[in-house]
Amino acid sequence: MHMDAQEQKALERALRALAARSHTEKELLDKLSRSGYSQQAIAYAMEVLTRYGLLDDAAFAQEWVNARAKRAVGPYRLRQELRKKGVSAEVSQGALDALSEEKLQQAAVHFAAKRLQNGDRSPQARRRAFQALLRRGYDYDTARAALEEALAEEIEE
Repeated sequence: MHMDAQEQKALERALRALAARSHTEKELLDKLSRSGYSQQAIAYAMEVLTRYGLLDDAAFAQEWVNARAKRAVGPYRLRQELRKKGVSAEVSQGALDALSEEKLQQAAVHFAAKRLQNGDRSPQARRRAFQALLRRGYDYDTARAALEEALAEEIEE
């Protein structure tokens, strides 16, 4: 298969982007389109990357979910972030299913404990910590349990 100069440049641009960090197929398509490459050059680059296994939305989703969950981002928000990055609902759900409930809960507890770190156990501080957990994508029950556990841990110390 012979490639022209623009196809070569599009492929090189895509490889540089992937060297910096993983990308979803949609992210890479958008990046190449914004860079002004022809549809033919973009299609060529995407085909080569796919053929060599360098574009894998499932692997990206798993990597993303694991990294973000460690930073106390809950499942609802993770699902939204993946959707914005062009990952299908099925692939997103698979990545979320592989994430252990225990890890999600531990991250939520740690986040709640950090929010209560200055020893302020007032109802306002508790409400702020609880609302922060909800904004980060945790459901009501998980956020409530995390806050209760963080408060219990603080008492033990």
